[in-house]
Amino acid sequence: MRVIVTLLTISSVTILGGCDSLYGVSRYTPVGEVRLPIECMIEATKAVSGVSGVEHRIEQGGRELTLSGVQQPETIDRFLYSYDGLHGNFYFRTNYKGVVEFHHTYIDINRRPAQSEIDRIRPAMIEIENSIRKRCDVDLSTKAIESCIEVTCGGV
Repeated sequence: MRVIVTLLTISSVTILGGCDSLYGVSRYTPVGEVRLPIECMIEATKAVSGVSGVEHRIEQGGRELTLSGVQQPETIDRFLYSYDGLHGNFYFRTNYKGVVEFHHTYIDINRRPAQSEIDRIRPAMIEIENSIRKRCDVDLSTKAIESCIEVTCGGV
């Protein structure tokens, strides 16, 4: 039975994933219930040397299905920026309960970023997160989970 479940899981992931491959750096932090100081986070991001073109946009995310029905859509507060000719983004996803998750990515689909790009952007990603943590009192660093997908993430 266990073998069948494993095979079904692997085949489902393969079918749902299609032929696309992801490459790059993804950072995730559960934040909890917090009011997001948007203007502060824009300024904290701009304060990092080399960062430019900071933009904020609000997007609608998915809806959770619970026993009490379909809930309000998630709110996505997305921040776009440029750093040393590279384009990064991070976002805060808030669910219907007000629980916030932080995601910071430099990901390409079907293209492996040059290692020099990862070596340039990853320290900036961490510096942006530290700037937000220090200036805006949003805890991003203590529980960060980093995934380096088919790239090498050196020490910072």
